[in-house]
Amino acid sequence: MENIIWDPAWNIGHAEIDKQHQKWVEIFNRLRNAVLSESDEKPDEVQRTTLKEMLEYTHYHFDSEEKLMKETNYSEAHGHWRLHKEFDKTVYEKYRGLEGNALILNSDLLSLMKNWLLGHIQTEDQKFGQYLSSLSI
Repeated sequence: MENIIWDPAWNIGHAEIDKQHQKWVEIFNRLRNAVLSESDEKPDEVQRTTLKEMLEYTHYHFDSEEKLMKETNYSEAHGHWRLHKEFDKTVYEKYRGLEGNALILNSDLLSLMKNWLLGHIQTEDQKFGQYLSSLSI
């Protein structure tokens, strides 16, 4: 699995949200590089540390995005928020599993993160970006 290279086409046209999405991709790439490296650090510790960072950043980013949706009266906000909550729950469950010494395959973790991040940014966040653009924000 390759690192994610940011594609400017994924920008939604809101500087802060675009910057946050890029930061999210950086965290994913760090997770990918760490779990696939041959360092002396235990793979489960790398997963745990980076997954915790992803979870914390997810909360920060989702709060920012949801606040903007509320401020702009985005009509599809509730469905979008539901997707956020589902992903947050999934990441939290993975993190709690690692805390409980569950075995989580690196490939499963990386696929989950990459597929969700890219899928969400390229579909749901693009819709929100189009909405923001129509408001000239």
